[in-house]
Order: sequence, then C-alpha cells, then structure tokens
Amino acid sequence: MLTSLSTPARRSLSVRRPLHATVAAVDRDAARDGLPRSLARAVAWTPVVGIVVGVVLLAVARPLYYTVLREDNVVEWLQFAVCLLAAVLAGAAAVRLGRRRELLPAVLMIAVALGALLLAGEEISWGQRVFAFTTPEDLAAVNQQAEVNVHNVRVAGEFSLQAVFKVVSWLMGVAGLALALLVRGPRPVLRGPFWARVTPPLCAVPGFLGMALYWPVAVVLPVLPPLTRFQEWVEFGLHLAIAVTVLCVYLRATRPADAATDAAPTRGGWVLPVTVFAVIAVLTVVFAALTVHHGIIPVNARS
Repeated sequence: MLTSLSTPARRSLSVRRPLHATVAAVDRDAARDGLPRSLARAVAWTPVVGIVVGVVLLAVARPLYYTVLREDNVVEWLQFAVCLLAAVLAGAAAVRLGRRRELLPAVLMIAVALGALLLAGEEISWGQRVFAFTTPEDLAAVNQQAEVNVHNVRVAGEFSLQAVFKVVSWLMGVAGLALALLVRGPRPVLRGPFWARVTPPLCAVPGFLGMALYWPVAVVLPVLPPLTRFQEWVEFGLHLAIAVTVLCVYLRATRPADAATDAAPTRGGWVLPVTVFAVIAVLTVVFAALTVHHGIIPVNARS
C-alpha cells in the first residue's frame, strides 16, 4: 500500500505516524491519572503553540510581542496563577499523603508547595504593585529593580540572586523531563510506589523540555532582547508543567489506599482542584485590576 503512494504522501504519512503515536501515548498516560484528554492535550500543546505565536508576533507585530511578555501583563499573571495553584494543590497532596503515611512523597510535596509559593510571590514582587506599598530603603539599595523581591537582590557587589533562580529553574526542567521519561516513558527505568506517586505526566514534557533547552541556547547565543524577553513564556511553560504534575500527584492520592497504582482517581478528587482553580482565577483578575489601578510600572518595563 505504501509503495503506491507518491513521495510527498509518503513523507506526510511518515510525519503523521509518530505524531499520532505521541498523542495517543499522552492520552493513555492522562487516563491513568484521570486527567481529561482535552486538558492533557492543552497542557502539552500550550508551550509549543506559544513558541509559534511568539515567532509570528516577533515578525509582524514586535511591539505587541514585548507588551504581552512584559511584567504585569498576560504571561506574568498566568505564571502567578499556575504557581499559586501548584502551591495550594501541593499542600493538599501533602496532607493526603501524610494521612496515608507516605512520608517521603508528602515531604516532597511540602517542598514543592513552599517553592511554588515563593515563585508566585516573586512573580508579583509580593504584591507590591497590587497594594502599592514602598520598598524598604535597605532592600531598595541592593535590589536591581528597587522592588520587594529576592531574585533581583545583588550579593557581593554585582552578583545577582537571579542567576541562582535561573540555574534552579533549569534544573527543575531537566529533572521533570528526566522523571517523566524514565518513569512514564515507553521503556520505564525507575519503578516503585514512590516514583509512581510523584512522577510528572507525559503531557508535562513540553513544558519541562522548553526550560531544559532554553538556558543552554541562551548561553550560547548572543544576548538578544527578543530571546531574553521570551524567558517569560518559557517560565510559564515550566510552571504549567509543575502545576499539572502536582495536580496528578493530588489525584493519585485520592485513590483508595489498596487500589492499583494505575487505577483511576475517584470523581470526588476533582472538587478541590476545580474550586481552587476558580478562586485563584478570580483572585488573579482582581490583583491584575488593582495593579492597573495603582499604575506602578516596573523599572525594567519603562520605555
């Protein structure tokens, strides 16, 4: 049958087959965690679609490209929302796992909850522009943006803690990618109840992969403003991957203790995630509106 096809048709078929196989694998993997297929596909495609949209905007509407990726705009508020969602769900997962005496996964979720809360606070400078409060003089003197955050603090002269945040972000991308492929990939290497509990789903791979690739590319290429600004979208992809991973850990913890590791979570397990998502969505809109109302423009966003 294949020999009767034209050369372009063969090439098209050779491209579509791996794509279909990949999508099918993501769908099957999502079903194991009780994730809706539409949600899993959206999480998987969002980082990729964002790259395409970014390239198009850069080519035909460069001012809009910078506007969307600027602080206190769409992408940063999305980062804040998914980080806060991850923090709350990780805390809830830690409680459930602790009750089941799965102490190691519970401790890991506590660490993730604290880390995600830190990221959420840092993204909006701990609400400084939301509530319009001033930066303490001592902090302003050592902060590159004179704002209430940690990642822009200079230490020992010109060294900024932002470099540490970048390295940690890259390590999270590499670790998330490795775990997803080594535990949930076609040839699992890591096995056991702990890995089954905490591993990222396959739909999170693009988000982790984006961060794992971004910093090596950024280090090799010259410092280009478009590439530097695109860091915001790559960070969102990473945060989205972390959030869906935490969601899966929480859903896995809703299964009966004696259920198989690939058993679907109970329907009641979705009540908390949906409620938290709705509350955070409203909170994010309110915070964004307050920021616009106060009109405080970040230092690095001024023209």
